[in-house]
Amino acid sequence: MPSSSNTGIETPLTIRFFSVLRELAGRRCLEMPLREPEEVATVLDRLVADYPVMAPYRMTMRAAVNREYVDESFTVYNGDELAIVTPVSGG
Repeated sequence: MPSSSNTGIETPLTIRFFSVLRELAGRRCLEMPLREPEEVATVLDRLVADYPVMAPYRMTMRAAVNREYVDESFTVYNGDELAIVTPVSGG
């Protein structure tokens, strides 16, 4: 659902980066105003266009919206929080 403040201005989509994506983006989060609701896949594709260095990780990105993992076909709205992670390996 879209959210707005008392001023009637919509809060943009907040995107949070985790793991290697945080390093590649050079930031923990960013705000992306949406003109209309979009599928997660579309947002991820836009991010890769803005941050081409993330392209090798595009196929392994996982998304959570408002702290719940979702498919890339899930629709996001202004005011949502989209967290993006990649698989992490350890030993």
